Amino acid sequence: MPLLVFLHANGESGGGSERELSELLVHGIPRMITAGTWPADLPFVVLAPQYSALYGESTCAFGHVLDQFLGEVTESYRVDRARVYLTGISCGAIGIWDFLAGTEQNSVAAIVPVSGHPLWAKDKGGCDIATTPTWVFHGSLDDVIPVGRLTDLIEDLRACENPPAEEIKLTIYPDSGHDDDTWDRAYDPSGDQDIYSWLLQHALSR
Repeated sequence: MPLLVFLHANGESGGGSERELSELLVHGIPRMITAGTWPADLPFVVLAPQYSALYGESTCAFGHVLDQFLGEVTESYRVDRARVYLTGISCGAIGIWDFLAGTEQNSVAAIVPVSGHPLWAKDKGGCDIATTPTWVFHGSLDDVIPVGRLTDLIEDLRACENPPAEEIKLTIYPDSGHDDDTWDRAYDPSGDQDIYSWLLQHALSR
């Protein structure tokens, strides 16, 4: 089955204790699963790992840890290695970009970063981070990561030629900020944008 990995925001980071892991259920896809609103017909194995607060309190550059995690998961779970997808909110989204900037062999087919930015990753990985199909979501009223900074970075990535950029989509909600309103709308399968069908359109060639 396809694998969908959800990366949380800084506020849900921790050391993996039972209490700390319960924090992962408050936003995004884990909250949908907990609340019973996750559609049963979506054909994904969903994993939500917890990263250390050390990353969340700095630059969210945990891409190397995510790379190792994906290697272990694809060895241990019966998942389709050609259809591994990443999504995350805030610091989790930044970590996804960092993963693309640092991995030697990209193992994901598409990504959906929500309320994050690729600034550090672009400095680190250049145009390599634009070679994975990407659908970015952001709130126009975001007071943590201003939308103007994000749109400029996305345009820079779309302009990449060496190597050439893949599809990079950008959806901006004009009336939401750095909060659940943006995140819930991005992950709502009944909304105007169905990220799940879009993800499944992409697979790595082996």
